Amino acid sequence: MERPPLHSVSCRTDLCFKSFAQISEKAEVLSKIAPTISDKGLFYGYRIVAACSVIQAVNLGGIFTFGVLFPELEREFGWSRTAISGATSFAFLIVGGGAVFMGRAGDRCGPRAVLSCAGIMFGLGYAMLFRMQAVWELYLYLGLLAGIGLAAHDVGTLSTIARGFVRRRGLMSGIVKAGGGIGQALVPIAAAALIAGPGWRIACLLFGLTATVVLVGAAQVLRRNPASRRGGAGCVPQSSATGEWRQLPGSSPFEDPMDSLHRQVL
Repeated sequence: MERPPLHSVSCRTDLCFKSFAQISEKAEVLSKIAPTISDKGLFYGYRIVAACSVIQAVNLGGIFTFGVLFPELEREFGWSRTAISGATSFAFLIVGGGAVFMGRAGDRCGPRAVLSCAGIMFGLGYAMLFRMQAVWELYLYLGLLAGIGLAAHDVGTLSTIARGFVRRRGLMSGIVKAGGGIGQALVPIAAAALIAGPGWRIACLLFGLTATVVLVGAAQVLRRNPASRRGGAGCVPQSSATGEWRQLPGSSPFEDPMDSLHRQVL
């Protein structure tokens, strides 16, 4: 069996020592900045997960609230069940078609801008039901406006989570979708309580205004490039003098930098 040339073995040894030296340097940097990153007590990526869960809860809870409004509209206006239910069908049609455009807009403008605009559209659609008098207004406010707003909630939140997490991507996506399930359970109950009190018009107005504030506020937590957030997980200080931050090579923007280092060592 032919032995490898001596210079080949020497080169491989040099590469191994160089790799270990690089890993040791990263470990030393991380050990110095670990207290700085943990000062806030929570990696910024987890805050984005919480914000995305809230966005899912409000959007899905709002669209499922229409089931509580259904008998009220039927009783007050005498519209057929087909005409009323057609508005939600139209809304979901807008959601299906609009998701493609919302995804493209998210790539160009970032999730914060897209979800902020979508939150305004969704809240405005529900708030405008306060003054509804004709069936075409139901299709305009709930079907078109709320539908456009709802089109961004899945593609905006889940794509942000997918970009940010690697090792825990499935878990974090599941937590975000769990927020939608919680919203579907709680928001209709709150709406039903308001309808039983001041009535369905006031309930729609209050929900629309509240949804706008909550959705726009939650969207401000999201980042197009989470690594640009000072103290974000997966980032280390590039220069202590300038305070600039850079993402660790091979790490996810939201990921714990120690997880990234551990993966590189392995």
